[in-house]
Amino acid sequence: MRLKPVRPAEVVRWTAILAAELNVGIHAFLTPMHLREMPYIGALFIVGNAAFTAGAIVLLGSRRRRFGWALIGATSALELAGFVASRTIGLPGGYKEDWALTSENVLGMVCVVAETVVLALAIVAARARRVGLTSQRPPRRPVLKPALLMLVAVPVLVTACAAGVSSKTNPMAGMYMAPGTSMADMSQSPAPSASARMVCAPETQKNVAQLLGLAAPPPSTTSWIDAVYTCTYHSSAGALVLSVKQSSDTAAARQYFDTARLAVGAAHPLSGLTGLGLPAYEAPNGAVIFLKDNMTLQVDASAMSAAADSPHPTPPDLAYTVATDVLACWNGD
Repeated sequence: MRLKPVRPAEVVRWTAILAAELNVGIHAFLTPMHLREMPYIGALFIVGNAAFTAGAIVLLGSRRRRFGWALIGATSALELAGFVASRTIGLPGGYKEDWALTSENVLGMVCVVAETVVLALAIVAARARRVGLTSQRPPRRPVLKPALLMLVAVPVLVTACAAGVSSKTNPMAGMYMAPGTSMADMSQSPAPSASARMVCAPETQKNVAQLLGLAAPPPSTTSWIDAVYTCTYHSSAGALVLSVKQSSDTAAARQYFDTARLAVGAAHPLSGLTGLGLPAYEAPNGAVIFLKDNMTLQVDASAMSAAADSPHPTPPDLAYTVATDVLACWNGD
């Protein structure tokens, strides 16, 4: 039995389809988590999966392959841009990831490779029609088409089912809620407020650098989960973590504050001028917590090592000074 030669056009087409579906499968797996943390990111994943799947289905057929190439190529370019932005300038709503070697980032890099392959092949196909990369001839083995259509449909079904189980069948499934957090907190805080974002604003970054004796602010990463905006500063001395919890009202904020201060071991109250007239506690390991209106501010310097050349060498002093600097910004001082 003599094997028929494989045309380069078919190799390019199938490589693009498989790379696109690899990307769809990974995004299908990550979608439920992003729907909980930042709903619009999860929604964009679903839209991207639908676009990739539609493009792959078109490429499986014998007509309108130019449209299929354009669709998966444009989707790849947009998703690549979104990945880079999420780890550099950040995305709307304070969404910003870091480059740490986590399972999510490893999957993200696999998607980057797949999207780069798809984009490159789409460009090749657009510029090389003369060698049949977008040939209108029907596939030589149409008997495989039903199985392949089922293959490209699976990731979309996985995405839809996972999202449905997460948000409809059991809205609380897999959802972490911090102590004192209510569903009202989450529904009424679609994005961090300007006050919450101050923990990672340029002025705070400058203050942190000065306190650590650095010429420039240390690298920082942010997250927005369960109405808690967190900014982590990474320095050679360790991690300095600032977080602000936005509660729906002052009663909910007080409940969260009381629970959170016990969780971090902040048992020593700060009173009078030291507490700035606010409910405040500190822990001996270098954590402080303040309550102002419906906002709970926590600064955790417990992972920081004391620096001899710093104006505030001990973690407790560092945490307290950073916290009071942020509160001064809240007061407009």
